[in-house]
Amino acid sequence: MKLLIGKRIKQLRKEKNLSQEQLANIIGISRTTLIEYEKETGRKPTAEVLDRIAKYFHVSVDYLLGNTDIRNIYAEKMYSNIQELKEDLGKALNKITALSSQIENQEKKTKSPIIRKRKTEKNKR
Repeated sequence: MKLLIGKRIKQLRKEKNLSQEQLANIIGISRTTLIEYEKETGRKPTAEVLDRIAKYFHVSVDYLLGNTDIRNIYAEKMYSNIQELKEDLGKALNKITALSSQIENQEKKTKSPIIRKRKTEKNKR
């Protein structure tokens, strides 16, 4: 897979509206070094610098390197898990609602005629 380090760093920097100077200061490198990374001329970021960039932008190093288009595999998995939980909760809520309706209907059917008669007599008074 083609290395996309420079393009990805530049894209992420622009998404956060950061200047090259600002990002360079944040990750602890010179502006000149960052320019070289973004233009993909000469210097390549060290593993330590890649890690700092990835952590700052909340992306994986694999994303920076172009090994994946998923910015953060953990966030992607978490989102997937949340969607599954929402579906499960929806199903559970539907079951609870159905059971609640069944209980109400059962209560209506099983009320003693004596209780109904007493309520009717009370209402007539």
